[in-house]
Amino acid sequence: MKNTLKISAITFIFSIGVLAQEIVDETLNTQVDANIPGVVAQKEIDNLDDQAKKLYYEFKDTVSEYEGLKRYDDQLEKIVFSQEDEIRDIIRQIDSLDNVNKEILPFLKETVDSLRKFVNLDMPFLKESRIARIDDLDSIILQSNVTTAEKFRKVFEAYQLEAALVIPLKHTRIYRA
Repeated sequence: MKNTLKISAITFIFSIGVLAQEIVDETLNTQVDANIPGVVAQKEIDNLDDQAKKLYYEFKDTVSEYEGLKRYDDQLEKIVFSQEDEIRDIIRQIDSLDNVNKEILPFLKETVDSLRKFVNLDMPFLKESRIARIDDLDSIILQSNVTTAEKFRKVFEAYQLEAALVIPLKHTRIYRA
């Protein structure tokens, strides 16, 4: 009976060990199962944190880009205001030029007429070519496709030619019989 008691005690101890092992295994499995949602939740938290950081840096870059574009826009606005001032000034100058053109064309006509009188009263030196040049000036003044500046240049050039002819003749003695 002693043996049976020993065997029963050993069997009891062994079954308690097996039972304890099963309880430990079950506890570990329960712990692992409980950790799985925590791991999934942590991965989700990490993912959301990465997205939040990404959005933060995108926002920061967007704000920086906005500030740069705002400064650029402010500079362009100043340039546009400056150009508008220049346009107004140019329009005033054009209006002024219209008045000058209204006054300069009659002045050029009077100048050509004075030049014609001078040539008619001058000595008959190359008179035909000089009169032809003045006739050309009269026709140029009436042409609309010739700019006022070009008309003025042609009249001034004719005066210079006449002045160049007068100087050598001044120093020439004319003998009359």
